[in-house]
Amino acid sequence: MQDRFSEGLLQTLIEIGPQCLAEPENYQVRASLMWTATLALNGLIDSGVPQDWAHPHAGPRTHRPA
Repeated sequence: MQDRFSEGLLQTLIEIGPQCLAEPENYQVRASLMWTATLALNGLIDSGVPQDWAHPHAGPRTHRPA
């Protein structure tokens, strides 16, 4: 199920990405971009699937390993 969910998010980004660049004032397209990014990064699609992410966390870090 996570694979299909991930696939849907990627298809959405492929569809709306060019629209976001072509119409930066289009609120609906920008809202779709932000909602898709939120769903992609909230950990829902990570459940039960092995992960191999090589990117730093975006935003402030509250825990720094010693």
